[in-house]
Amino acid sequence: MILKWTEQALQDIDDIMLFIAKDNVERAISFTDELMEQPNRLMDNPYIGVRYSEDYDENIRLLVYKGYNIIYQVEKENIIVHVVYHHSKIPTIIKMK
Repeated sequence: MILKWTEQALQDIDDIMLFIAKDNVERAISFTDELMEQPNRLMDNPYIGVRYSEDYDENIRLLVYKGYNIIYQVEKENIIVHVVYHHSKIPTIIKMK
């Protein structure tokens, strides 16, 4: 399996880091590192996350880490991270292939 991040997901990580950095720069860096490590768990078992929604294909999955939702897609030999957001926010649009 190959792990890929969309531009949106990487921007989400940057936004999360900037938000946390307002209070603690060191924690912002360490937390976003932890957050970016989570999808690596999917390499051995890509379906460990729950199905995101009945409205999406069953290959669109949700992985949760410390209150953050990581939406990803299992596609052949790829795991594609599409968006990352805090559970208190609802993404307006999640575009998947």
